[in-house]
Amino acid sequence: MSVLRALKYLIGFGAAGASSVVVLDQFEVIDLTESGKIRGIRTALTTCSIILDYKRSLHGIAVESLEYHEAKAHAHSRSAEKLLQLVWKNRGTYVKVGQHLGGMDYLLPKEYCQTLRILHSSAPQSDVKEIQKVKNNESFEIFNFIKLFY
Repeated sequence: MSVLRALKYLIGFGAAGASSVVVLDQFEVIDLTESGKIRGIRTALTTCSIILDYKRSLHGIAVESLEYHEAKAHAHSRSAEKLLQLVWKNRGTYVKVGQHLGGMDYLLPKEYCQTLRILHSSAPQSDVKEIQKVKNNESFEIFNFIKLFY
């Protein structure tokens, strides 16, 4: 077997495995929230989904038309819901950022503020075990690294 062929198999199986993990996480079969890498992947996928939604929804519509403004409002609502789902799924700092965004009605479209405002009254809560997992996970490795210099 050539090296190139082995590399193709490795990349193919790796992509299939990674895709499987993302799909299982998306459908809440497994919960990988404490992994910073998974939170980053979720954030990237949500961002791409929002961008594509805006591109697809507003493509070919005249900017000054009523149809454009309606399509943009619907895209804002869908995107705000996607962002809220990301915040609920990733918890922690994402909730704090979501709460802050929910109060930025002077800057963000009303659809985002209305959707994210729910985080002010009913934000997801973490129990002590979840906090310990995050504390002991990769996010605190930097503090251990800094301790080397003191």
